[in-house]
Amino acid sequence: MSLKSLTPIIYTKDLDATIAFYCEILGFTIKEKNSEWVRASLVKEGAEIIVTGPNILGHLEDPHFTGSFFIETDDMDGLWNELKGKVHVILEPTEVEWGGRQFAIMDNNGYMLIFGQEN
Repeated sequence: MSLKSLTPIIYTKDLDATIAFYCEILGFTIKEKNSEWVRASLVKEGAEIIVTGPNILGHLEDPHFTGSFFIETDDMDGLWNELKGKVHVILEPTEVEWGGRQFAIMDNNGYMLIFGQEN
């Protein structure tokens, strides 16, 4: 058995606002959007995320997730300079003891996104 990919599915009360955050601020593009299912698949290079709102599968209270999403990049400083001032910053660029640097932001739903780069 082999695993081919892992695609997170995040929940939102405002699909269009979440699409705008990921596309306009983080540079994702819409791969597919289905208004009936209140969901969209967003992609950027090797990353994909599915966003879904209340649909026939159920109504959401508040979106929540007990972890964070780690996104590896090859230009953390460039990405930081592009995002700072546009997003809610949780952690400014920091050296980490396991050999790299990272920063963390909050998306429009309260999900933490950590961007990192190995040294």
